[in-house]
Amino acid sequence: MRQTMPAKCPYCGFGVLTNRYPKCERCERQLPNDMVLSPVELDEVVALERQARQDAVEKAYRREMATRVTGLGTEAPSLWTSHP
Repeated sequence: MRQTMPAKCPYCGFGVLTNRYPKCERCERQLPNDMVLSPVELDEVVALERQARQDAVEKAYRREMATRVTGLGTEAPSLWTSHP
C-alpha cells in the first residue's frame, strides 16, 4: 500500500489530509492516482478496520463476561470461535 502523506494538491497546494478521498478538499480537482488509494486498496483498508473493530468488541465482551463470572477481570475464552 502506498504512503504518500503528507502531500500537497498539485493544482492549489492545499495539504492532502487523507488518501481515501480522490479529490482535493479545497479546489475539488481530481488528485493524481498515485496520491490516493485505489478502489482495491480502499476496500482492503475498510475490511481491516472492520475486523479490528469486531476484534475489539469480542475482546471487550470476553473481558466483561470473565469479570462477571470470575470477578477477576481476566479474559474468558472466546465464545465466537468454533473449536474442533
